[in-house]
Amino acid sequence: EDVTSTSVQNIVQEIINYAHGNTGNQFAELVETDTDYCKMMIDIYSNDYSKRITDTKFGIGSSDYIVKAFRYYLEKHPTKKLCP
Repeated sequence: EDVTSTSVQNIVQEIINYAHGNTGNQFAELVETDTDYCKMMIDIYSNDYSKRITDTKFGIGSSDYIVKAFRYYLEKHPTKKLCP
């Protein structure tokens, strides 16, 4: 499914909401906004090691797909505080 689709973007939002509700203080200090969180996810799934693991487990291109979904989210949503 296209990363720009409503269903994929809803999943990205759900992931962000989950992170918002389940983060500790140390994480909150590092990741204060949706933008910070998305950039962190993009960095993680762009990393060669993580990419190899993710693509092996879920299929070639999975990491790139995740990165594209979070990048699109960043483009379309204003920054908001993730962890108050």
